[in-house]
Amino acid sequence: MDCSPPCTKENQSLPSDQASVKILDAPDELEAKSDSTADGRVLRARIYLCVIYLSMFLEGWNDGTSGPLLPRMQKFYGVGFLVVSLIFVVSCVGFIVGSIFNLYLHDRLGFGRMIVLGYLLQLVAFCIQAPAPPFPLFVFSYVFNGFGLAVQNAQTNAYVASLRHNSELYMGILHAM
Repeated sequence: MDCSPPCTKENQSLPSDQASVKILDAPDELEAKSDSTADGRVLRARIYLCVIYLSMFLEGWNDGTSGPLLPRMQKFYGVGFLVVSLIFVVSCVGFIVGSIFNLYLHDRLGFGRMIVLGYLLQLVAFCIQAPAPPFPLFVFSYVFNGFGLAVQNAQTNAYVASLRHNSELYMGILHAM
């Protein structure tokens, strides 16, 4: 039976050949590396924010186009105002379902995959709507659209609220979109 202590970083032996030992950089070089790393993180965070702002702008555009298109949908599908308004009800149902499942899915998939899921669900909805399918399928596609919007809203709000600096300002900009 082996009674030696478990191998840890403290009790590992150092390599005997000196060429494999890394010499630490000078303090100036370390500061320069950390500054460039910090600059990279700041740039990446700004890119993330710009993409989030663009997605929220497109969400608003998506929501804003349904209303003006109602007369055209009524004429194309030959339905009344009350029936064509089902797209708003079904979209709301999709949004509520998306809100309910958001936390569960976030724990399973993570932030990045959830954002992609939201975009993909909206893409599915738009691909169904584009060729002008039969009206019941057209209305049902709004479930995917609402679910995707709910996921995007929750994830983008959580991301921006978790920023360390100026999160209030960035949330204000986000909701102004």
